[in-house]
Amino acid sequence: MSKENVDMFEVLEELFKLTEPDLMKMFNSVSPEFNIKPACTFPPSNVYIDENKNMHITVALAGYKMSNIEISFEDNYMLLTTKPTKKDLHDKVKFLHRGIADRKATNRFVVPVAKYDRKSTKATFKDGLLSIEIPAKEKETIKVNIG
Repeated sequence: MSKENVDMFEVLEELFKLTEPDLMKMFNSVSPEFNIKPACTFPPSNVYIDENKNMHITVALAGYKMSNIEISFEDNYMLLTTKPTKKDLHDKVKFLHRGIADRKATNRFVVPVAKYDRKSTKATFKDGLLSIEIPAKEKETIKVNIG
């Protein structure tokens, strides 16, 4: 048996691509309205990988200030933490409808240390959208001298 390095994330991506149609058929046979997608969490977000394998995360944060948003990395996760911005208003009024959330939240996004250059992460906050780009790491080839 050959011992070579295997990128498990690439293996899982390929496995999912190959089995996704069959999984959807199986779930739809149980319940036609069944849909595989992440659970709805606050704040709403989109995550995708571009053609260069860079990860992009867009988070809707209407009403938040940049000073109330924190991004950090821990192990294989990116943590996004939000803090309320208008605490004093909440104490003074009675909401009839509250559709714009302004609360503390922490979201964890899987960002494998081995695949992404987290130190080169770029983030912008414009028009209530936080856009984060995490570049893919360059594949490194190491040559070993035999001697």
